[in-house]
Amino acid sequence: MQLYAHQKKIKQQEKELRELLMYTYGPTGYSELVELRRKIKEQREKTIYAQARRRKAFFWNTVQIIGIGVLGYGIYAIASFLMSQ
Repeated sequence: MQLYAHQKKIKQQEKELRELLMYTYGPTGYSELVELRRKIKEQREKTIYAQARRRKAFFWNTVQIIGIGVLGYGIYAIASFLMSQ
């Protein structure tokens, strides 16, 4: 019930904002706000995508470094064992 009331309140505030912008800046005022919101949303999505991509790259680079370390140690251990024989 509270969620429904909150959504209705947001819609009412959006309507009031639209009317205020249209009266103050004309018909282009509200369309500029909508365009600005769209740009902000796109930028936010790009930022989130870039962060996820960096996080994934960091994870796989860490896995590769650990794998190379384990492989290097294995080669060293085999070489040491063969040298001692």
